[in-house]
Amino acid sequence: MKKSHFLPIFLSIIFTFLLIWMMIVVNGGNLVAVLDLPTIAGIFICVPLLWASGYGKDFLNALKITFCDSNFDEKELVRSEKSCLFLLKVLWIESLLFTLVSFLGVFNNLDDKSSFGANVALTLLPIFYVLILSFFILVIKSRVERKK
Repeated sequence: MKKSHFLPIFLSIIFTFLLIWMMIVVNGGNLVAVLDLPTIAGIFICVPLLWASGYGKDFLNALKITFCDSNFDEKELVRSEKSCLFLLKVLWIESLLFTLVSFLGVFNNLDDKSSFGANVALTLLPIFYVLILSFFILVIKSRVERKK
């Protein structure tokens, strides 16, 4: 395995940690404000959707292309690229759905004005999580494109 395979992923991981660190600093050093486990678990609903759509194996091929020197024909490369695009679309749709549902909950509880800011921040976390995942998926997609 070549070092050039790990550099984009390594840079993405560093960028992700910097983003999380900045969010923790902005929240006054509160890590709990950045982590919302139900939202993180909800975002991973995309995994069964990826397999149900028929792109599961193609996304695994995209991972093999990213981390290994695997040889694939043109058809498999195109399907791997499409699987990355499909996953990005599903992730964004899920994050917007979770954000909208969370906003409905915030608007139903407008009686308590003291927690409004914290509730809105929690509502926007799915978009933040999908942005982080998008960095990794775009790196994988670019590696697949370069193999074509």
